[in-house]
Amino acid sequence: MSVVLIAAAVIIVFIFGSIKKVPPSQVWVVERTGQFCASWETGIHYAVPFLDRVVRKIDMREQLAEITMQTAETKDGQTVSIDAVVFFSVTDAEKFTYGIERPVESVRSLALTALHDIAGSMELEKLRSERRTVGAKLTDVLGGAVGIWGIRIEKAELKNITTR
Repeated sequence: MSVVLIAAAVIIVFIFGSIKKVPPSQVWVVERTGQFCASWETGIHYAVPFLDRVVRKIDMREQLAEITMQTAETKDGQTVSIDAVVFFSVTDAEKFTYGIERPVESVRSLALTALHDIAGSMELEKLRSERRTVGAKLTDVLGGAVGIWGIRIEKAELKNITTR
């Protein structure tokens, strides 16, 4: 009798321990035996004991990446430091998880490079007076590059432009 009770208790623990609740605005990436199995969206899901593993919990809300540039040279030879912020959201949890090793850091790095190139193609006064245009250019450049990582760029804004 006690063996049956212990077995029943173990089975109940496995069943209820395998029920997972994904909170709103999150997607969980699940692997089964080490391979991608599914992207679980908001709701209740069942994980097969010993086979399924949640490898990443992704916030699908808008996020931001702050960009702090060391220095760049404008078209007219001025040395500037530009701080920017990039707003993005995850559109594909599988690509975000497996497409590139550190996606948020990669967005920052790509934004830094693009901002350096944009600043180098403009004169200082134009760079300062056309912040929205520069932000739109940065949004376009990033948007075309990061889609394959499961990321959508919402917008980019210049926060600070200082001369050195």
